[in-house]
Amino acid sequence: MWLLKLLKWLFTNSQDLPESHRPDFEFNRTTKTGMLRAKSGQEGPYEGLGADKLIFQVQNITKNAQKVYFYLSCIADKDGFCFPFHKTIALRTNLSESTVSKAIMELEDIQLVTHQRRVSRRGGSSNLYHVKRVAEVFPDANDI
Repeated sequence: MWLLKLLKWLFTNSQDLPESHRPDFEFNRTTKTGMLRAKSGQEGPYEGLGADKLIFQVQNITKNAQKVYFYLSCIADKDGFCFPFHKTIALRTNLSESTVSKAIMELEDIQLVTHQRRVSRRGGSSNLYHVKRVAEVFPDANDI
């Protein structure tokens, strides 16, 4: 428990430390077993992909899928990776877990989001999502 408190303190106060004493928050992309995982940004602990508002201009996509995509793009790291639980997505977007599942399947169908199932050595599991920018999938999205 004390270690978590120390890491949290270092994470939030690392800008106040001299350069030589700052912790390195850059993580490897893969674990020892070869599974992918998200990492923090190099420029700062909260550097990320950023909200992609172009999703609201894409036609033929449900409002629920737009909300889920917008949330995922907000929490993704700078490479587009994030790993929230469906329950967390549902709480943050005010949708049900089944609606979140359907929205993610819809986003995967149009190739805005891909996911990989991950299993930890302790038996837990989660999904690692890769969020693509709308402009990457729909090059003419700015013209919509």
